[in-house]
Amino acid sequence: IRRDLVDAANKVGIGGVILKPIKVASLSTGLSEVIIGRKFIADQKTIGKERAVKIPGKLATLSTQDINVPLLLLAEDNAANAMVATAQLQKLGCQIELASNGMEAVKIFTRNPSRYQLVLMDCQMPEMDGYTAVQSIREFEMTRGTHVPVIAMTAHVSPEDKRECLDAGMDDYIGKPVKLNDLKRILSRWIPSQMGGDSEISDTVAKGPGRSVVLDVEVLSSLRTLQGDDKKNFLNELFTLFLKGSKQDIAIIDNGLTDGDTERIRKAAHALKGSSATLGGTSFSEICRQVEHLAGKNKLEEIRRMQPEMIRRYRELVKAIRQEMKKKTC
Repeated sequence: IRRDLVDAANKVGIGGVILKPIKVASLSTGLSEVIIGRKFIADQKTIGKERAVKIPGKLATLSTQDINVPLLLLAEDNAANAMVATAQLQKLGCQIELASNGMEAVKIFTRNPSRYQLVLMDCQMPEMDGYTAVQSIREFEMTRGTHVPVIAMTAHVSPEDKRECLDAGMDDYIGKPVKLNDLKRILSRWIPSQMGGDSEISDTVAKGPGRSVVLDVEVLSSLRTLQGDDKKNFLNELFTLFLKGSKQDIAIIDNGLTDGDTERIRKAAHALKGSSATLGGTSFSEICRQVEHLAGKNKLEEIRRMQPEMIRRYRELVKAIRQEMKKKTC
């Protein structure tokens, strides 16, 4: 990619660059990015890995956005969770700007806060967590006399956890894994004029023969309803994303046990807990939750004793996922 070309485009206000020869995938990605107000460079190397490579510079103005469609800022570092949340929000008729950590969320928001009707904030993210990020946003808003609703997305929903979210400056919270109707109710509560009421929507199809502790069939049914009109296999793409990321996190836990690094173990277990729960991997998610808790208390020996069972459940989940991926109904 020629940097001089990118700089020249940026200076004159061009929304993005598509490299020749132009392919359908590149054109589709480019148009999508311009519609939601994100500058980009699109070429075949980026398609399938990331939606686009951002160009430094100001974001597009509201003139590029449908004013009748709410634009939300989603802060989520877990790729699988971000993919599902994005699909859910799109199904609810929202446009999304994605931030991969708290620091990026603050940077994007403060560039043009009037763009966003609401912020969805993951609580535990690298570089800057959600609690610190929302505090920074509130401090910024105090200088402007504005207030945009910030909703916490958290796997911790005890009264103490909820109070921590509210004390940090968040307006509300939603538990993970996020269910479509719960998300609809939260959005209807805070931006009712743009969500058209709080009626229930269908987020499931016919139930399977029953729940599996390995892979919850009801969760899979709900995920299948997020399939878009682009003919891509949403569920298989989500599975592929999980398999790639989870393999890395399992290795991090193994290395953490070797090095005695409980903080690395805690972060990897947290990521695995969230992404597997999103897929319906209830059994594996539960043992990841336990490992995360033990790592937070520096109980390394107890984690070592649990590791064989954790690996067994992980392999069991991977096997179930691969079987699902072979089904034509995915």
